[in-house]
This record gives sequence, C-alpha cells and structure tokens, in this order.
Amino acid sequence: MKLVKTAFAFATAATVVLGAIGWILTSQRPRLVTASFDPAYPETNGSGDPILAVLEGIISCSIPNCKRIKVQLVLYENKNERTPTTYWLGVIGTHGNDRIVTEGSWEIRRGVVGYPDALVYALDLHTDKDLRYFWRVTENILLPLDEHMSPKPGNAGGSMLSRYDAPYGPRTYTYLQR
Repeated sequence: MKLVKTAFAFATAATVVLGAIGWILTSQRPRLVTASFDPAYPETNGSGDPILAVLEGIISCSIPNCKRIKVQLVLYENKNERTPTTYWLGVIGTHGNDRIVTEGSWEIRRGVVGYPDALVYALDLHTDKDLRYFWRVTENILLPLDEHMSPKPGNAGGSMLSRYDAPYGPRTYTYLQR
C-alpha cells in the first residue's frame, strides 16, 4: 500500500512539473498579435473641408542630438473650389516619442532652385521653419525644402514624404510578439 501511495505521489508531482514546463515553453513561444489605432488627425478640418492628401515619412532633423524625425502631413482643401485650406502636421522625434502637432493654413507656390515651375506646398508661420516648405515632386512624393527653396540633404534613412492612400479609419498592424 505504501508503494502505491509513493507511486501516486511521484506521478502527481511529475504531472505538475511536466505541466509547468509545458506551460513555460508554450507561453514563451512567439505569437501574432493584432493592434488597431485610430488616425491622430481628423477626417475633416474645423470647416468641414475634406482631406486632399496624407503624406508620411522620415526626414533628417536639424535639432542637436536628433538624427531623424517621423513626419505626418495632412492637407485639407475646400471641396467646392478645390483650393488649399488647412494642414495638420504631426512630428515625432524632436521630444522623444511625443507627437508634436501644429495646425494652420497652407498655400501652393511656384519655384525651387533650378526648377522655377515646380510646385511648392508652403505651410504658414505656425510650423517650425524647418518644416515649412515641401516640393511636390509628384502627386505621391514631397521633398522638404529649406528657406531658400533648395532640397534639404537627406541620408540613406530617407528624406521625403510619401502619400498614404488607405481610406480614413483605423490602421491595423499585425506583429510577432515574443
């Protein structure tokens, strides 16, 4: 009888230990996780004007101890006249991971050094001078310009904004969690 009790105790302990090991091994296994985030910018501006374009990218930073910043530029236009109205500019990287947002008006100008007919999107004085001018190279690409209307130097990490074409709404990301 004592042998049966010992065998039973040993079997129970082994089951608990093997179960714990199995749980540890399976709980540490990478798995896919999905997360959704609503856009940080509104679908229409305060006057009800719709989005003309959402442009995003990573560009060089001129602030000390800052190499690159993530920029998201949303341009709104008057839906009837198809003219520029306001912008929403979100920047991450100048103050850690905080998003710094500026809003104001924008206009279309002409002229980049060497390209007098080039379209330039000019943001008003509410935004930082380093992010005030963008050369519309194509409908899908903007290059940041300095105050002399010359393209700013970049690096292999990129220095342009590209159009984000998904419809307005939450962005869903799936990633591997370890």
